[in-house]
Amino acid sequence: MLLQEIKDQGWEIEWLQYSRKNYTYPTYQKAIHKEFTDEIGFLRDLGVFGDSHVVGPISQDHYYFFAADAIHRCEKGLPAPQETDQDLILNMHDIDHEAARMFFQPEKPCEWQTMSDKEKQEWECKEAKRITKESGIADIFPESQIQEKLFEPCGYSMNGLQGEAYQTIHITPESHCSYASFETNTPLQSYTGTVEKVIKIFQPNRFTAMFFGDLNSPIVKAQGTSSKEAYWEVTGYAMKCLCFQEFEPGYFMIFANYLRDGSLPLSPTGIGRC
Repeated sequence: MLLQEIKDQGWEIEWLQYSRKNYTYPTYQKAIHKEFTDEIGFLRDLGVFGDSHVVGPISQDHYYFFAADAIHRCEKGLPAPQETDQDLILNMHDIDHEAARMFFQPEKPCEWQTMSDKEKQEWECKEAKRITKESGIADIFPESQIQEKLFEPCGYSMNGLQGEAYQTIHITPESHCSYASFETNTPLQSYTGTVEKVIKIFQPNRFTAMFFGDLNSPIVKAQGTSSKEAYWEVTGYAMKCLCFQEFEPGYFMIFANYLRDGSLPLSPTGIGRC
């Protein structure tokens, strides 16, 4: 186990974060994951100590966070210049039916049974790249080098690199549990255009946006933390909540839940629609 190896080497953890959304069916999870306190207890038993947080309204989608943070981000009240990290996460639920259809594997060619393993792999790679282009995913960061995978019978994942920045997407398109996630640490001064591109592709009924940043990150230097509301106006969606959480001085997150215009309100249990 990685944490045990770190301990055996005599190293110390500078930063570790564990997070997850509230479960739709918590009783169906393995014992350790039924309660967040049990998950944190497991980490503490391994010698990882930090603070636990719940972000977002309990009546809607909300997230649990555990952060073990030993980074010194502020000195004499000023942000440390070397800490410039930022990260955008979009978790999208109930994605549009037509958008989801694209992420099912197409019918295989008639000669599939006689094709070699190499030919089958080439066909699968070609189909995955076609979907990356036709869905609009390739246009989110056009200069990014992308490796994608289309699963059987459905599902899609991609990882992209552009310099030292990454992008990743994971999609579960089945109608009863459709979901897509997007994450990037690309050092832009605004993620407004990125959010609009991603949401336009998947058109979810609801989604959560999370931004993590150091005080010297490009977005914070350009916009500051006081103008956080301006980050999150998304065309065609109503913001249902907006939260600001500072984990340690100099490192914070902005959290927002959205509901598509005209959609039914979220249920009081926060696990779907009424």
